[in-house]
Amino acid sequence: LGEFSQWDGTEWVRDEHVEAVGDLYAGMDGALYASAGFAPESGLPEVAVAKWDGTAWQALGDVFYGVSSLTMDAAGTLYAGGGFEKRNGQVADYIARWTGSEWEPMSIGLPGEVFALGTSPDGDLVASHYDNGRRLVSLWTGSEWNNLGQFFGNVYSLASDSEGSLYAGGAFAQIDNTPAVYIARWDGTTWSQVSTGVDDTVFALAVDPSGDVYVGGEFHFADGSGASAVHSPHITLYDSPVVVADGPSPRVDALTLSLAPNPVTGSATATITASGPATVEILDLLGRRLAVAFDGMVAGEREVTLPTAHLAPGVYLVRLVTEAGAVTERLAIAR
Repeated sequence: LGEFSQWDGTEWVRDEHVEAVGDLYAGMDGALYASAGFAPESGLPEVAVAKWDGTAWQALGDVFYGVSSLTMDAAGTLYAGGGFEKRNGQVADYIARWTGSEWEPMSIGLPGEVFALGTSPDGDLVASHYDNGRRLVSLWTGSEWNNLGQFFGNVYSLASDSEGSLYAGGAFAQIDNTPAVYIARWDGTTWSQVSTGVDDTVFALAVDPSGDVYVGGEFHFADGSGASAVHSPHITLYDSPVVVADGPSPRVDALTLSLAPNPVTGSATATITASGPATVEILDLLGRRLAVAFDGMVAGEREVTLPTAHLAPGVYLVRLVTEAGAVTERLAIAR
């Protein structure tokens, strides 16, 4: 949560009526929506979802606690998601929609707390949420929720472009059986890593009219690590979101990573094939870097000894990162 400020063309000016912000959403109707805490002198409920009309905030309904995300579907319906289970005395199951006069539960709610709301490229509602120990991204079809994938870690932001891609950002390192660290792309069928990703948690995603994806979070480097990384503290731009139909770049195809032995009880070796600057790193399943096994130049095949002696038994990710792309494999450690 943070304060709310507006850019007046010269500087940022704080709005004294807003004490804390849970989420901001720019609607297709041109209005700005916020889930926020408001100061007593504002005349608004202590905590509410409100709409900025260009001059003042207007509350949508009465007090509304627990809202962490807002979005609007293609039909112009505004949705609120979060940690609330009831709304106006009715079971809401973590998500509600604005009718124009009140908040009402959906016909089918969600089984756990909502972390982020967004829309698919077709404008349908999408939610990242908790479900009995799992963290899922689900699509609302109009009559039911369809699971798009299980994430090993939280998804804090969702955004889509006009080319058929849905993006997810958060603190994850894997989706179902696919390694993907902090940011991933759904093409309508499968999830994949976006470029070589970033080096820490993603909290915000936005797509501009040209299809460029803006990424904000706790990271300091993007598109690789070590010598190949781009220093981009807290915000970066991914300007190549469209995958060319002719297939992947030959440079990316040339990247290989194999681990042996796997599972490992003692020492393990990563055999890599790459060209140019390369980094081999070990991550936990939340995508946090635990060790760097190699950071230097490669020309062809090379063997890298992995520093596994200090790691507890469990499953880890080993990632090869180069300027051409990244490859990730799972490593099981048994003692």
